[in-house]
Amino acid sequence: MKELLVKIREYALNEFVPIIEDDALNVLLNSVSDVKPKAILEIGTAIGYSGIAMLSVAPNDCSLTTVDIDTDRLTVAERNFKEAKVSDRVKIIEEDANYLITLLDQKFDFIFLDGPKGHYQTMFPYLLNLLSDKGMIFVDDVGYHGWVDDGEYPKHKHRTIITNMRAFLKSIEENKSIISKRVDVGQGILIVKKCINLNC
Repeated sequence: MKELLVKIREYALNEFVPIIEDDALNVLLNSVSDVKPKAILEIGTAIGYSGIAMLSVAPNDCSLTTVDIDTDRLTVAERNFKEAKVSDRVKIIEEDANYLITLLDQKFDFIFLDGPKGHYQTMFPYLLNLLSDKGMIFVDDVGYHGWVDDGEYPKHKHRTIITNMRAFLKSIEENKSIISKRVDVGQGILIVKKCINLNC
């Protein structure tokens, strides 16, 4: 599995496919190992790198539902899932995640949010509703190249993403129904759990 992941990472670098950075991946895999999920939801399949990595540390009966809208990347992801011998544990959905999450009714023990950064705030309430009581939401890229936390108003093409991400992080801080933690690795990570029985 490790050799395959190295090959997929090299492909991603050569083809300019964004995938999770190494230090953030380590935190992700430790989080999956801690939760021991039976069902994972991944928003942002790309070429299957993080999905394969998560399944490699999850229980053998864990299933992955992974969502992306990019047909070409999903074709590569499907091939990678087959090579990793995890296809029977993976459900690939080609759809706009913003729409799909409004339709899902399954509960997930672990949700990895690595999709369209400017939509995190609108997606989060739906994802929280899909999360099992003892589950975890793992959000990648909340620092977005360091621009989210630099205090300046962005004056470039990423302005909407950055302002939306700042609003998302503020809403997380103000949400009394969850416990959240920022981890400053990679492009910034946010880990969220539900408050259960006022255990906040």
